[in-house]
Amino acid sequence: MEVKETIELAKGINEYGMLAVTGALFLILSSSVMLFFIRSSGKIVNSVLSEYKQAMEDLLTETRKQNIYLSDIGDGLADETLSKIKVLSGLAFDLSVEKVIRIIRKVKNENNIADKEATLTKIKGLVKNLHDNRNSKFDNYSYKGKKLSEYTCDEWVDEVAEVIRKEVYNEKENSGRAYTNVKMTYDEIKLDFYKQLRKG
Repeated sequence: MEVKETIELAKGINEYGMLAVTGALFLILSSSVMLFFIRSSGKIVNSVLSEYKQAMEDLLTETRKQNIYLSDIGDGLADETLSKIKVLSGLAFDLSVEKVIRIIRKVKNENNIADKEATLTKIKGLVKNLHDNRNSKFDNYSYKGKKLSEYTCDEWVDEVAEVIRKEVYNEKENSGRAYTNVKMTYDEIKLDFYKQLRKG
């Protein structure tokens, strides 16, 4: 067989020339080498992609575990933060009760309360100032990414103003009753505030 192949090679050289046969052998050899490198690099790329896929799956699993841990930590912090907010806001609302009692005395003693419309306007202005002042302090704190003042309602001004109006125009002056009514109104406001916090 070797003799036959050698004869065929000699015939090919004779018919096509040495340069053509050498070029053909070079092309065959080059193609073989290129095919070898392409297959080798394909295997390497597949291996890298397989390792990358495994690493990404491991990372995803670890990220899910960490999210569970962070969720537990976040829930604990949210409860603690909510407790601190309740204490802080409770103090602010309790202070407002005292200030409203002073407003009742002030309006009763210093104003001509016969003009009911002007008196109500003044009462609403004083309560609005009190509400805005408390909100400006609440702006320094946040819960679930929102400032605490965003959890308050402007309707509270009207509720408190109505209590003040009733106490100012009540003929029987009774500090205990006034305190009870104002405190009850602010307790309702506190509950509304806490409900707003839970809604988020």
